[in-house]
Amino acid sequence: MTNLFENIFYRNLVKEAANEPIVPQENDQTTDVEAMQATLDPGTDPADLDVQQHTIVAAQASAAAAAKMVSEVQGWVTRLDEMIKFLNSTDSKSIQSQLASAAPKSLFDSIRIGESKKISRVSMDIASLSEMLKGYLAGATDPKYRGV
Repeated sequence: MTNLFENIFYRNLVKEAANEPIVPQENDQTTDVEAMQATLDPGTDPADLDVQQHTIVAAQASAAAAAKMVSEVQGWVTRLDEMIKFLNSTDSKSIQSQLASAAPKSLFDSIRIGESKKISRVSMDIASLSEMLKGYLAGATDPKYRGV
């Protein structure tokens, strides 16, 4: 089997040795795609080497992964907000509300005296984390923050 490029190369060498100008033959006009396909091993599909196809697949996979991460962070924010309400809210079932309405000299009253500030501080820290995560979610749709 003869190689098209080998024949062209040898023909050009002969012309160069004879000081003839090298002018491509009419049938030597091959496209880049044809030239690439001629170098492939038998059984190799040229579509497997299509860069655009792989770029699209990678972009779709990246978008799906980003959407999954956004959904996960939204779940975290929801759970943190529930924890904040459980610790310190005006709801009668929150820890702080129950401690504040405790009978004097009871277990709840002792906890209120000793741990009320700590519960408030933990609640504020959780609220801070929740707000930071909400900021990341707000920036997740902005293209300039992609991959950061």
